[in-house]
Order: sequence, then structure tokens, then C-alpha cells
Amino acid sequence: MNLRWEEIFVARLVFLHSQINMADQNLEILESRLKSLENSVYGDSNKDLSYPKVIDSLSNIDKQLNTAVASRDKIKKLLDQTPLMEKYLDPTYASESGLSQTAKVDIILSEEDQIRKLAADFEKIKNATQSLDSEHLKGIPKVASRLQQLAQVNIDQKEQVGQLTEDVRNLLVEYNNTISLLSKQFIQWDEIVTQLEIDAQPKKSYD
Repeated sequence: MNLRWEEIFVARLVFLHSQINMADQNLEILESRLKSLENSVYGDSNKDLSYPKVIDSLSNIDKQLNTAVASRDKIKKLLDQTPLMEKYLDPTYASESGLSQTAKVDIILSEEDQIRKLAADFEKIKNATQSLDSEHLKGIPKVASRLQQLAQVNIDQKEQVGQLTEDVRNLLVEYNNTISLLSKQFIQWDEIVTQLEIDAQPKKSYD
């Protein structure tokens, strides 16, 4: 019987030793992967000198936030209520709150219209996404330079139209002024001719 227990004890020691060796191997593999990752990120630079330690940076940020919030009571009260808000926002809160199955169903049914609206909105977004992924829209970058050229041509044509409009307006002003002057001149000539006709008529004698 004692020999049996000794065999079991030795077997357990061997098993434990193999587990330790396996853990050491896994640790070495993890360290190797971590070193490779550091080399990819930092390159040949000294990461301890070139980059701040994450814990120290987070500690400094935490101190700065605490200093900034200390003098602002409203923000401080809001932060104090964060654990409570996290509790209510947790999806499992309803399960842990002790609500009955009927109560949970009533809550869902009370939001039926909103849920249906959200489902319809999601469907619209899905359809819009399919439209955005169409081949026509995917080809837009290929014609972007052409569209820019056309946009510039459009701008140039608008400027030309604006200049032509201004020129036509000036011509109309000059035309109206000329017509006005001619009208006045014709009126004067008519008055002169009328007076000459009157003067040319033979005068009646009253003898």
C-alpha cells in the first residue's frame, strides 16, 4: 500500500514538473511574441527612453482629471453617479432586478412602436448601404478628375455669362438713352416744322 502511494506521489511530481515546463515554454513563446511586437512598433529606438510608460501616463492623466474636476461640483456629482448609471445601463440589470417574466414582456411590448421604427430605420440603412456599394458609386473616384474639370468649365461659363449679362445691360442703357434723345430731337423738329408751316400760310387781309 505504501508503495502504491509513493508511485502516485512520484507520478504527481512528474506531472507537475511537466506542467511547469510547459508553462515555462508558453511563457518563453509569449515573451518572444511580445519582443517581436515591440520591435515592430518601436524599431531600433529605446522604448523606455523614447516612449513614456503607459502606467505613468495614465496616472498623470488621472491626477490631472481629478484636479480639474475637484473645483467643479456638477461634474464631480455626475462622476460619482457613474457606477449607478453603469448598473442601469447593464443589459443584465433587468434580469438581476427580480422582474417577473410578465413584467419584462410588458416592458418590451410598451416599446413595440419604437422597436418597429428602429427595425425600419435599420432596414433603410441596409438598403442605403447596398446603394452606396453599387458599381456606379464605386466608379466615382475614377471620374473625379473629369468632374473637377467640368466643374471648372462650369465656373468659367458662369463668369462669361455674367460678363455678357453686364455688357447687354450696358448696351440696353445706351440704347434707351439714344432713343430718348432721338425722341426729344424729333419733338423739337416737329415743333419747328409746325411753326414754319404756320408762318408759311398766307395771312388773311381784313380790308
